[in-house]
Amino acid sequence: MEHARAEDTPLLIASRRPRSPSRTASSFRATVPPLLRERRMSLRALARAVDVDVAHLSRTLRAGAPPPSAALTERVAVALNLPPCYFPESRYATVCARLADDPELRDWVYDALVGDGRV
Repeated sequence: MEHARAEDTPLLIASRRPRSPSRTASSFRATVPPLLRERRMSLRALARAVDVDVAHLSRTLRAGAPPPSAALTERVAVALNLPPCYFPESRYATVCARLADDPELRDWVYDALVGDGRV
């Protein structure tokens, strides 16, 4: 796969494009409770919809808990009629997986982020 060089392509990361309503920049933990209130849906009903134990889902939403898995965030998004990539944790996992699988892309992103190599 050929990628544009960092010096040839402006960094999208640096641009402040308006966020699409099809995704959020807020964490799963911060976003799920208001989404449930908006939909008048209980945590128990959501847990049933995504086939996880309500205690597990509750622990995932607590401050200080480890981040949820990408699979869980995607299932919750779909259960709430949102795109699977709605939560940033899902997008982060996708990016990390792509970077892990593609050394050339990983180096391109690194070069784009650090420029001349001085961190």
